[in-house]
Amino acid sequence: MPYDKIEQGIIDALNAFFPIAMQLSSSEWTISIRAIFSKLGHENKCKVAAKRPTKDLARQRFEKIRQLVKGDNPDHTEWLYDILWWHEGPPDHMKVPLVAESEWGNRNAFKFDFQKLLLAKVEHKVMIFECGDGVITWAKEQIKQFKDTQGERYLFCSWHGKGVDKFKYELFIAP
Repeated sequence: MPYDKIEQGIIDALNAFFPIAMQLSSSEWTISIRAIFSKLGHENKCKVAAKRPTKDLARQRFEKIRQLVKGDNPDHTEWLYDILWWHEGPPDHMKVPLVAESEWGNRNAFKFDFQKLLLAKVEHKVMIFECGDGVITWAKEQIKQFKDTQGERYLFCSWHGKGVDKFKYELFIAP
């Protein structure tokens, strides 16, 4: 199944992130992912909501990592999802092309975050995670059972460490 421009941009950015990622802690991964998605959102002419650090030390750390991954700062703090892109249009009109959630290593937290994606009425839903591919089968079943989703694109970005050291990608389009 072919990836569209946004999905391919995400895949390319995460693949480029890999050499840098190996030097970072899991909390720095989260910061990096938000900076990378902020840059991608801006390149797609979107504003971006993602968690921003509030303390001076955290802001300095974020800025250092942002520069390392060549990312951007989000326009707004986290809102509903870990990452949200939006276009502002005419008064009272806003389009949201992408929401994303990320979870490192916890299957229960993955399931909780993934179910939030089901509720979003957007074209692109991205789940970035490290807890094994088995959760993708579970997630696909959730999508099929959720009656209010059709044609939405779910991109699963699964980190495989411990000798594999790469992301695997799987696209699923809701039937």
